Amino acid sequence: MAEKSGWLFLSDALIRHWLHIDPSELDDEEWGLQVRMAEWVKQDFINGIGKLWQTR
Repeated sequence: MAEKSGWLFLSDALIRHWLHIDPSELDDEEWGLQVRMAEWVKQDFINGIGKLWQTR
């Protein structure tokens, strides 16, 4: 994600949206962990939607 322009804002938005946590209240180590968790939740959600839309 760090390759993208605006990655810091995107990371904060992921934390807010998927985890309902205010990223400004986290220290650097907690913030990094929460970014990874939010990315995982987002990817799991996308995979779940993909499975629902698969044709059989």
